[in-house]
Amino acid sequence: MLIDAANFGSRIKEVDINVNYHRGDKGSIHKMNPITHGLSVLVHLVQDMEFHRPLYYFTLPGVILILVGLILGLYFFGDYLNHHMTSLLPTAMAAMIGLAGLFIAFTGIILHSMSRLIGRNISK
Repeated sequence: MLIDAANFGSRIKEVDINVNYHRGDKGSIHKMNPITHGLSVLVHLVQDMEFHRPLYYFTLPGVILILVGLILGLYFFGDYLNHHMTSLLPTAMAAMIGLAGLFIAFTGIILHSMSRLIGRNISK
């Protein structure tokens, strides 16, 4: 809610309030299951990240994973060629990390393009 209010230019101010979370002998008045509520907050946060800052939240970690996969892959493959390792499994795992980073980075670029296109259509 705070992000939405800030995006609409609303002024935000903290105000002290008194809250009683218990109602007599019935216990807590909160009716949602904490796991369900936590998952719904997480889903809303991911949806907000997808629309507002996809390059920061997806592309940057994707590029980091690509670099880590590339560096580890070269290191492990060099060890394999120098007969320090007998298996290519670490090299294959490093390649998988790099491919996952590539997928995440392209997802961020596509989401960024889509959010800009949606923003342009909304402003018209």
